[in-house]
Amino acid sequence: MAVFSREELLDYIGCVLWQFRLVDAFWFLRAEERYGLPDAERLNEEVWAILGKLAARDINARFGASHGLDDGGLEGFARAFALFPWSPLAGHYLKPMDDVSLDLTMA
Repeated sequence: MAVFSREELLDYIGCVLWQFRLVDAFWFLRAEERYGLPDAERLNEEVWAILGKLAARDINARFGASHGLDDGGLEGFARAFALFPWSPLAGHYLKPMDDVSLDLTMA
């Protein structure tokens, strides 16, 4: 693999995440063309249900102790949510509120 500067590495990571998003989008579009919207949506829901569980376990195993995810509660959840690669790609952000709740923004 090529040696990257910090800036190049961040740009490369952004490129990889963008391409993952394209794969997801085109996979869904082709599934819809072939099987219809209801079946494509059902397949998508099934895939994301599995992905969410696997990603949560992986993020916690890799970053739980170092990023305070092991603390649990809404704060730990918000930290883990921010580390989920699809959150920024989909424009999903959590903001802590004064009443100890979280506000979900979907851009």
